[in-house]
Amino acid sequence: MAKYVFFNLPAFSHIQPTLAVVEELITRGEEVIYYLPEEFRAQIETTGAVFRAYPFELFSQEQTSPFSTEYHIHDIQVRLAVLQAYMIKQCMSIVPSLVESVRAERPDCLLYDGMFLWARLIAEILQIPRIVLRASYDLTDNPYANLLRVFSSSSEMIQTLNHELAGLCERYGLSRYEVNSFTEDNPSLSIAFIPRSFLPDPAQFDGRFLFVGPSLRTRWQARHALQDAETEKQLYIALGSIYTNQAEFYRLCFAAFGDTAWHVRLSIGTQLEPEALGPAPQNFLIAPRFPQLEILARTTIFVSHGGLNSVMESLYSGVPLVIVPETSEHEAIGTRVAELGAGIKLEKASLTAECLREAVDLVANDPSFAVRAGELQQQLQEAGGYRRAADAIMHYARR
Repeated sequence: MAKYVFFNLPAFSHIQPTLAVVEELITRGEEVIYYLPEEFRAQIETTGAVFRAYPFELFSQEQTSPFSTEYHIHDIQVRLAVLQAYMIKQCMSIVPSLVESVRAERPDCLLYDGMFLWARLIAEILQIPRIVLRASYDLTDNPYANLLRVFSSSSEMIQTLNHELAGLCERYGLSRYEVNSFTEDNPSLSIAFIPRSFLPDPAQFDGRFLFVGPSLRTRWQARHALQDAETEKQLYIALGSIYTNQAEFYRLCFAAFGDTAWHVRLSIGTQLEPEALGPAPQNFLIAPRFPQLEILARTTIFVSHGGLNSVMESLYSGVPLVIVPETSEHEAIGTRVAELGAGIKLEKASLTAECLREAVDLVANDPSFAVRAGELQQQLQEAGGYRRAADAIMHYARR
């Protein structure tokens, strides 16, 4: 039996793909210890893993959170950069507090999200074999590239971070790290929760990358078996778990689809109360969150922000998309979905109710979108998912 330590960011989109992998490892008799903030204890312990808390709250700092108010896409990039700087700065206090905790566990392997610099440093300090888990679309980019786009490498902020990182590395005898060198994290194994076929240029990735597709521990069911009514047009609208403070967008959806033939499920998150949106059309069902995979099994079209998890779950269910991106990564994912013929990407800045309705109707009425989504569905379901990831992790730990 091998022992694994997982580290992750306290963000659902980064945690969710790992849960089925953890559960599969434990089912096979392996031991897993998972580090996250306390609020995720129940979610992790449900998998059978041992939970360990670390003291960090990604979105609790009002001054660093890019998600506390409504915003335009350019504002997001700046606020995200400040948040990334805050995360790097936390290395100085969190790494020393966690090194001894991990050392005491004596793990065979350390697994962590590609953005989790602390875990990378801990693995190098303790010389533990490591695997990077990649839950983002751009696998070649520096995970902190946005920070460098907003703040130049000569800026006071970047220079301060580099100075503090140099002190931390000197303390533990590591080679010097700088913010613009984070692209160099290329261990022997990186597991990406995306199918190789979804990448624009898969040939650039060598054998160190394993593409397992979405990691979903659920049995897919034929969509028609769960349809409320075979003749009913089912529309699902959701912007993920973070980008949900969007009252203006939700009202635009009311205008686009209210009193139409569409049966609409609208997920609004926890930052808004339904009453704040005003009267909802009769054909809308509104909730903070829906069980997404279950809903997708009965959905005709998914209107999404274009987050990787949401897009993978939609295509895994054979559902074409209309994507309204929030970030540059969402833009890239939306572009790729459109290139593959499985949906349409819209621009939020110029979005109108009429434009959104026309896009949804086009995807619904042109059968090529559903056909292409069905072809991608087969590819995603054959990519291996959590079982293939667990196979690779166990093989790597026993080398």
